[in-house]
Order: sequence, then structure tokens, then C-alpha cells
Amino acid sequence: MTEDKRPDPKPRKYAHLWQAYLFWWELMEMRKKATLRISSIKKGKSNLDAQFERDRMEYMGMDGLLKDANKTMMNYGKAVGPIWDWLTSIKGLGAGSLAAQLLAQIDDIACYDTVARLWRVAGFGIYPYWVDADGKVMAPRDGWQSHTVKGQREKIWTETEPKDGWTLKPIADRNVAGWHSPFNRKLKGVCWNIQDSFIKQQTPHYVDIYYAYKEYQRIQHPEPVSMNGKKMYTDGHLANRAWRKMIKRFLRDMWLYWRELEGLPVTEPFEDRESVEA
Repeated sequence: MTEDKRPDPKPRKYAHLWQAYLFWWELMEMRKKATLRISSIKKGKSNLDAQFERDRMEYMGMDGLLKDANKTMMNYGKAVGPIWDWLTSIKGLGAGSLAAQLLAQIDDIACYDTVARLWRVAGFGIYPYWVDADGKVMAPRDGWQSHTVKGQREKIWTETEPKDGWTLKPIADRNVAGWHSPFNRKLKGVCWNIQDSFIKQQTPHYVDIYYAYKEYQRIQHPEPVSMNGKKMYTDGHLANRAWRKMIKRFLRDMWLYWRELEGLPVTEPFEDRESVEA
């Protein structure tokens, strides 16, 4: 019998919530792909039949399936405990779907002994990266890479051997070609949707952080400039920095409250220190 070399499953505190999330997410992906095909057909970029796509979605009862999957996911989200009530009390999260998605991705707050750990897994950490003389990010100081060992692809923790002219610099985490992502992309996507909801619904407290930091950044950088071949400090760049600041504050508040609810130790809250390369 062939040996099963798949890794052991990741332990889940709220396994049913994760399973409900996966079912909802797979349905969302199916509908998104059908919608994209219909869009391509309308633009004359596909010779497929748009009505076929619509008929299949209707035949499957996709809207009803998604509604039921979303409801199931939220019911399991409520079962996590009082953190659900805290999240859904925030304007922009009251509908429940984003709160359930967030809880499904984080699962167990006991796994994050510091808020910095949560920030990094969510894609908002600061980490040392090697940059060349032009300021281009070349590689993280260390991280996971896939290597072929005895004919098998394995995930191995690797330390970068820098080349001449490279310097180590703490900057915002990012994906680098040839390296595994240092963060959970789905969790970062959920956080992006949360900040978008906060801004659209003008969520008290958090949207104030967004606007204040955006204004502070504009005072510090009155005009866009070109750096290392890139346009920096544009309105879009400053908006990205500001929403990053806002979502990190939200994650910090949630981390503190959730760990206190669970009776877990918490460190003294601190302000995040963003790099100029964030």
C-alpha cells in the first residue's frame, strides 16, 4: 500500500465553523467564476454562452445555497462565544458574515501570544528583508521555500545568503517570488473587506483613525515623489497606509478583548511602528 505522505491536519478549535466557511467560500468562488465568464462574453472576449451560465446558476439555486451557507457559517460563528457579540456590535460588522469569516480564519486566539504575531499572520507585520542598492526587495531574511529533496518537493525553512550590495531593512511583510507567503492571504483578504466596510459605513472610532493618519501622512509628505522607480506618497498610497493603520488598531482591540475573555495573559498595548516602506 502506498504511503500517504500528506501532512497531518491542522488542529482546529472551531472545526465546524471552518468547515462552514469552506463550504460558503467554495460557493462564492463558483459564482464569481460564472460572473466573470458572463462579463467576458458581454465584452466579446469569450465565445461561450452567457445564458447557459445564468441557467446553470438558477438551476442550482445558487442564491439560495449561498444564503443558507452564509447563515450556517454565522450560526457557528455565534457559537464561538462573547467575542461574536463584540464583533457584531461594531458598525460595519453587524451583518455577521465578515465577523464569521474573521473568526474562522483566526480560530483560536490562544495561538497568538502577542498582537504582533496576529498582525504578521494577517499580513500586517514588519520583518527584515534584504534590499539591493536601488532599494528593491530581493528576499526576506528567512522564511519557507520549496526544495526538491530526493525527488520530493519539501517545504524547508531557509535563511537567505545575501549578495554584495544587499542590506537588511525592516519593512512591511510582502510576497516575494520563490518564497512562501509569510501571511495568511485569506485572512488578509477578510481584513481588507472589513476596512472597506468601515470606510463605507463610517464606523465610529476606526474611521477617525483612518482619516487622522491619512492627514498626518499628507502633512509629512505634501507631494508625491519618485523613489526607486516607483511613485510614492500618492493619494492611493497614503490611503493604503491609513487603512493599514486602522485595521491594525482593530486587530489589536480584538486581540486584547478576546484574550481577556478567554482568561489568557495579555501584554501591555502598544502603538504599531510602521516603516516608511509600508
